[in-house]
Amino acid sequence: MLQILSVSQLNTYLRELLDADPIVRDIWIEGEVSNFSRPPSGHCYFTLKEGEAQIRAVSWRSSVARIGTMPGNGDAVLAHGRVAFYESSGQIQLYVDMIRPAGVGLLHARFEELKARLA
Repeated sequence: MLQILSVSQLNTYLRELLDADPIVRDIWIEGEVSNFSRPPSGHCYFTLKEGEAQIRAVSWRSSVARIGTMPGNGDAVLAHGRVAFYESSGQIQLYVDMIRPAGVGLLHARFEELKARLA
């Protein structure tokens, strides 16, 4: 039987699937920070990358206050939070509530090495 869903129905379904999954509700992700921004709202937005893979991440202002020092572009981190589907934009993102440093990211180190060779 052919089932036709609206975009909002599909997005609600996907959000509910992720919300019900115990693995992604309480998860640590290792990656390198890029595209870090902190607008006046106090929330922090960034991307976690590893090789060719990436996931968008957000740390809400209340979590930022508990985290303290936020990482910068090129930092390798362990980020704790939950994976969620943001219905209005149709995107999966990591809602970060804790961050631990894990050194300098490999992508950033390679970039700096290339800059040094070209200079």
